[in-house]
Amino acid sequence: QARVAIPVALALVALVSGGAWAWNRNAKVRWAHDVAIPEIKRLADQAQFFTAFGLVEEAGKYIAGDQVLADVRTAVSRPATIDTQPQGAEVYYKPYDADADVPWTHLGTSPIKDAAVPRGVLRLKIEKNGWATVEDALPPYLDRTFSYGPFSYVLDEQSTIPPGMVRASTSG
Repeated sequence: QARVAIPVALALVALVSGGAWAWNRNAKVRWAHDVAIPEIKRLADQAQFFTAFGLVEEAGKYIAGDQVLADVRTAVSRPATIDTQPQGAEVYYKPYDADADVPWTHLGTSPIKDAAVPRGVLRLKIEKNGWATVEDALPPYLDRTFSYGPFSYVLDEQSTIPPGMVRASTSG
């Protein structure tokens, strides 16, 4: 009887686990469609692009490829192209008016081509070990046809910059 009971118990556990996973996945898909997308649209109407973009990223985990999500992504974000000399620098952004305690969001490692970033004015920070940190502001392209960049930054070796100094912009 143990020969039959153990496989039946394992099959039941697998069935229940699979059902729970499917229910949880379906609930997240419903959340993305029924809650996140309407909220993204509301936030976009109020020009709260950074918050809306965070919701787009979260909803994208559950409904990647969804056309409605793609449409609202376009409404709240822009592609950004950023290069550095030397390449291989880490690029971060946050809202221009964010408090100092708001964490930076990692965009990627340069060169970066057409990475999605929220619309609006953004602060940009570029870091690479041994090189001076660069900070800049990305302009507020509000027209839906524009992208950010391409921007190119030249990093200075750390030893060539006076202590406490940060290059404000080299994007020209």
